[in-house]
Amino acid sequence: MNTHFAKEDAIEIVKNLYARNEGLEGQGTIPTLQSINVDDIVVNKVQYPPSFRVMWKNGDQTEEIVMKVYGVLCGASLPPLKEKPKRLNTATIRGLRQHVRITGLGLEEFGVGVKNLERIHEVIGKAIRGKGLQDMQFVPYEGHAALDSHARYFTDRSHAPHETNQAFPSVIDPYNVLADIRPDYFIYGEDNRVEYCKEAGDGTHEPYDPSLFKSGDIVEVAFSCVCVEVKNRQHRIILNLRAMTLIEDKVRKDAEGACKAKRREPTQKVTAHSTRKRLYVDMGTYAERNATRSGEREAKIHGVRDDDNGRDEAREEGRGSPTGASEERTLMSKYGQAKASEDRSLMYQDDSNRATGDAQSDYVPQQEGQEEPQARGGCIR
Repeated sequence: MNTHFAKEDAIEIVKNLYARNEGLEGQGTIPTLQSINVDDIVVNKVQYPPSFRVMWKNGDQTEEIVMKVYGVLCGASLPPLKEKPKRLNTATIRGLRQHVRITGLGLEEFGVGVKNLERIHEVIGKAIRGKGLQDMQFVPYEGHAALDSHARYFTDRSHAPHETNQAFPSVIDPYNVLADIRPDYFIYGEDNRVEYCKEAGDGTHEPYDPSLFKSGDIVEVAFSCVCVEVKNRQHRIILNLRAMTLIEDKVRKDAEGACKAKRREPTQKVTAHSTRKRLYVDMGTYAERNATRSGEREAKIHGVRDDDNGRDEAREEGRGSPTGASEERTLMSKYGQAKASEDRSLMYQDDSNRATGDAQSDYVPQQEGQEEPQARGGCIR
């Protein structure tokens, strides 16, 4: 059941089924679990197959009681088997079973039936005369009471010597998987037969493919209470599955249709473009201001380079006169003052660019006929 399953509608349908069945009690129909009078039952020991079975106290004590419940199918492992099990040992083949799980989604009538089953458990416990009887486990479904019923595909031949092996119905074993893996010491007997049907409009039943049952279907499950011996001489009550009938599947199909329609919806609206708003600053205005500052910085750099060229020319002119040294010192002093007032940003100029610029500024081509000045420090050429 998916999230679109209309639980309230399903509960209402199941409730009406219980009300409808009350008017049919005693007319040869299968009694509901919640209508069973525990005081009218008896537990008899059966030799083949070895078990304890629930029967009517005043009726034919060779026929076990079959009871039914209405509810919503919430789990199933049903025929057919499409491939052989990977391990084909005796234990694996014996354990193959058809299983269903049904819940009332909190419906009162279903809960009364579960309590009635607990009372039947007490009656069986007294009948087996102190032998260990395991408690019945009612694992809830989404917090609601649920019942599990199953039937094995095979019975040990030694446990049913009066029965003959029967052929599997085509709807149960269409791929002949069960027929192929069945060893001779197993049979397909009465305890293994399960009727799968669908309720028609006039109250009759017609065969139904078990593979078509789905979780969320409203069904009727018929079973008998059988107590069998398990490991360590313990006993366990199983609800031996006898039949399952489809009553209503519209609620389930509506939920599936709603789920498919939901998947086809786009997850979000697709737009041609998205918009954003500014968070802290306008980066466009910042870029314009930064470009203006860069231009001012370049202008200052070119101005300083012009000063460097003028300083070099003055130095060369001063070397040819007696007063050249003092004039050069004066120019150097003025140049130092200009450099001190320069913007600090020039201090971070790339060293490689400064070195290239200084080398180009200090180089003065030698004029023809002019004596090459001696290197300072009195070096002898």
